[in-house]
Amino acid sequence: MRIYSRLKPYFVRGIFHGIAENIHLHSLPGRRGGVVCVFNTKEEDEEFKFPISADLLGGTSLAIKGAESNWTADGVVLRLKLKAMSPALIQIGDAVLGSCGRTR
Repeated sequence: MRIYSRLKPYFVRGIFHGIAENIHLHSLPGRRGGVVCVFNTKEEDEEFKFPISADLLGGTSLAIKGAESNWTADGVVLRLKLKAMSPALIQIGDAVLGSCGRTR
């Protein structure tokens, strides 16, 4: 709950970007980065590798927590492994740093 409470503005006031059917980016206007939700809906472990454009994130070379990353001029390629039927959160930029314009 502590993580959700800190990131709540991304989910309730943020902009939803469907990267894939099971990969979603939530960003906040005026903030760099966002929160990526990844869902492994398969009955076996799976590796995910996907790009997110710098335009959606508001910049490049931002801090990342929750996945391996490779930044380019166009954005970032994220990679992570998930156990069967598991979710993951990847925090990028201001979401890592705790700067999300939180209100109570």
